[in-house]
Amino acid sequence: MIFVIGIDHAIHQREHFLLGKEGMLDLRNALRELAGENEIHLVAEENSVQAMQHHNMANTPAQVFAEERKIQYLLADPDSQERAALGIRSRQDTAVSLGIDIFSATEAERDLINKNHRDADQLREVEWMNRIRPYNNADIIFVCGFEHTRSFVELLNSNGLEASLYEVLD
Repeated sequence: MIFVIGIDHAIHQREHFLLGKEGMLDLRNALRELAGENEIHLVAEENSVQAMQHHNMANTPAQVFAEERKIQYLLADPDSQERAALGIRSRQDTAVSLGIDIFSATEAERDLINKNHRDADQLREVEWMNRIRPYNNADIIFVCGFEHTRSFVELLNSNGLEASLYEVLD
């Protein structure tokens, strides 16, 4: 089973995530809960060494959790060179094609960028699936931006990989 956990990238470094309407939850507690109920063999996430360096991050909560538990950890997101080789354009490229300055975009412009960038996000999700597929016979936690969770779960399930959105119910 692949348990997909959605996070808000803006607060990722503060170790919280957003799960649909459930609100803010502590990421480390959710990881512990999942691992306590399942035999997790891999923790993977939408991240790359390049992205971590760009955001000045030494590690992530998911990475620390995996290291503490001696669980294999995988940075599943392709970096910019890999994206170029895979034909995946950047969000900034999408903004430029729309004539929008990504750094001063209004909320409406960000929505337009996101709408026109969905095909590139789908290609990234396929790459994540390909990178975790070798671990398919084990329980996996996959941490990604909450805007990917439902589409990623659907992609995994439609390709014969059992996946579910991990949600904590009060």
